[in-house]
Amino acid sequence: MYYQTDFSPEEFHGRRRAITDKIGSQAIAVLSGFGATGAFDTFRQSNEFYYLTGVEVPHAYLKIDGSTGESTLSLPHHDAKHERSEGPQLHCDAPDAVRRITGVERIAPLPQLGDDVLGAMTIYMPRSPAEGRQACQDTLRYRSHLAAADPWDQGLSRETYLQSRIAAIAPNATFEDLSPLLNALRAIKSPAELGLMRRAGALTAEAVLA
Repeated sequence: MYYQTDFSPEEFHGRRRAITDKIGSQAIAVLSGFGATGAFDTFRQSNEFYYLTGVEVPHAYLKIDGSTGESTLSLPHHDAKHERSEGPQLHCDAPDAVRRITGVERIAPLPQLGDDVLGAMTIYMPRSPAEGRQACQDTLRYRSHLAAADPWDQGLSRETYLQSRIAAIAPNATFEDLSPLLNALRAIKSPAELGLMRRAGALTAEAVLA
């Protein structure tokens, strides 16, 4: 799918605006979407990144500026070969189209994220592991528990690794946890979300009866 059609750009803009209200005018928020799996599967974005952008492209990043209320979406460059087999993808080489479709104010290539965090003094980033397909915080915490008990598996989570990279670029910044703010926003459903949940429930009931 080129871009989701369940929610309007205004819906996502309202969610990002709520984040700016939470973090204040002296901070920025930085989030990472999921990377490509390398498998023959349909890409599935993390819940958190989808909640704020609706973007279903691997290796995408979002910066929300508390001082201006504007967001920057960093995307990979156009990959014509990939599109021939997988269909159109959002990319940074068509910024006007991406702005129109997503409602994000600024579109940039991936390396731009480094420049965008320079000078930031307070940076909010999620510390809880991102939820993906068939995963929730309980299953993700158990995975982390197993990894911590395995002396041969000490790989950094995507969240920890990204924060370490950002900290190297902005060494004077203070890091805060964005996860509680995101969780509080996601707990209150909008009319559009409630409509989709009711339809999903009705379809599930029909499937169970069938």
